[in-house]
Amino acid sequence: MLQNQNTWQVRLIGATAVELPQGEMDALWAKENLAAQIRGHICPCGEPINHDDLKAKHDQFLRDHRGKSIERPASYTAWKFQPQRWDFLKVGLDQIADRVQYRLQTDGKWQSMHVST
Repeated sequence: MLQNQNTWQVRLIGATAVELPQGEMDALWAKENLAAQIRGHICPCGEPINHDDLKAKHDQFLRDHRGKSIERPASYTAWKFQPQRWDFLKVGLDQIADRVQYRLQTDGKWQSMHVST
């Protein structure tokens, strides 16, 4: 329960996820800093590593690619979340909650309504 009566909780309670097209992923990759681009090539995501080995791979990759652009690896991906429903909740101590929902309609417009909690 919220204690501050001027605070609303905001929740995204429905969305679809769409993988970005290759061109948009290329544009995002180009904006990544050098350290992130190197990680994209040398770090097996979520797997245990030996820090000394990883540091050696990093340093070698940096030497091999100094002054060159770094190609986006096949493992690099990005998703766009398209909201379908937002939920806003405001409730204070000993108060009846005020909950407002915005639902995306098939025509692309948002319908707002008060809903029960």
